[in-house]
Amino acid sequence: MKSVFLSLGLLASLFAYACGNKPSYGGADPNANRPRAQSEPPAEGTTNNNSTPQQPTQPSEPTVATPPSGEQRTAQTSQPPFKAPWFLDTVKGEPKDLRNYPNARRMSFSYGPIAGSDTVSLVLSTRDSMDKITAFYEKEIKLNKWTVEDKTLDPEFSEWLLKKGEDEQAKLQVKKQQGKSDFIIVVARAGKIQAGAAQSND
Repeated sequence: MKSVFLSLGLLASLFAYACGNKPSYGGADPNANRPRAQSEPPAEGTTNNNSTPQQPTQPSEPTVATPPSGEQRTAQTSQPPFKAPWFLDTVKGEPKDLRNYPNARRMSFSYGPIAGSDTVSLVLSTRDSMDKITAFYEKEIKLNKWTVEDKTLDPEFSEWLLKKGEDEQAKLQVKKQQGKSDFIIVVARAGKIQAGAAQSND
């Protein structure tokens, strides 16, 4: 159980500070489609407008991007797409039993399996007060029958560690952005992958 809460804490930290990924350019040829410099000789059989014909030059070897190795190719083609967790409302983009704060904008959202559990992680931002945010989530926690394992309530930082049964956990954090009036809400929700819910490899 402790390891699951640690995983939820890692998810919460990652999505609080990393809201985007840079594209990968592995295997790309930096010289592909490079325009020919003016100082390079003209193509074979052509002449310069202001000079005598030049001797044909030996064509250089064409540059071909290196294809991915067999190991990389297998990883790219054999990995099945993630299936939405059973506790995720895919229309609203929120856990069914831990709804998004209504007066907030979503900064990031992700889901996928981790260590045998379905997980959802999202980051929200709002200018509402801590009192309003905590009042909403206190009601949400009670309404959806979460057991509070641990709780911190402070003017600039609040956190709940939640449990439901033996296989469902959640971590909820509300913290004030440094130097701003906005609050960041980080929600990490996990539940054991249910039989038949996992994506088949066939």
